[in-house]
Amino acid sequence: MDDEVTRVIELHRINGSVFMVNPDHIETVEATPDTVVLLHNGHRYVVQETPEEVCRLIVAYRREIFSGFPGWNGSASGVLPRMSKGSPGVLQ
Repeated sequence: MDDEVTRVIELHRINGSVFMVNPDHIETVEATPDTVVLLHNGHRYVVQETPEEVCRLIVAYRREIFSGFPGWNGSASGVLPRMSKGSPGVLQ
């Protein structure tokens, strides 16, 4: 799997068991005080990671995904379209 992009992040349930989740399916992450990850399908997972740690894992995942795009330099400006200066609301 060295040449493949990882499509999941690894999280740990409160009991210590490991599970993988596609971060594109995460809707919210909140501290209640335990960290609860809510997926788009309504499934909730209570995890050992803090919300900040989950966010760092998601950012690292996205960097890995976007690293294959031409012109990607590690910042959002490398992949987001820019607005045209001459016409409001027109993408370049």
